[in-house]
Amino acid sequence: MNFLRAHNRLEIAALLKRQAARFHVRVESWVNVGNHLHLKIRFRTRRGFQNFLRTFTAVLARKITGACRGKPFGKFWDALAFTRVLASKREVANLDRYFDANAAEAFAGPAAREEVLARKFPWEKRRKLTG
Repeated sequence: MNFLRAHNRLEIAALLKRQAARFHVRVESWVNVGNHLHLKIRFRTRRGFQNFLRTFTAVLARKITGACRGKPFGKFWDALAFTRVLASKREVANLDRYFDANAAEAFAGPAAREEVLARKFPWEKRRKLTG
């Protein structure tokens, strides 16, 4: 399944907005990579986050595959969602760069991803080339 198809992109965006509002989750940014999604979100309660993740992934799988009662599709997701709590501004900046790199790769290929990842942050050491 390709999430980048026009119809799928619109479905994903609408579903994300609807489910986020339903469970009081704020989507700060998200990237559609084609075969998976990256979400940077804030949530009020753990229960709200859990419900958002559970329902968003279930409804998304049904929308993309067309599965419904009496017409099952089978397994859609390969693994459980990976989640992580960001603890510093540096981690947020690294995540934003990672999102940019994935978006570049999805639309322009692996070379674009490497170009984004090659950019340095001010706190990263810059090495002088000698020779």
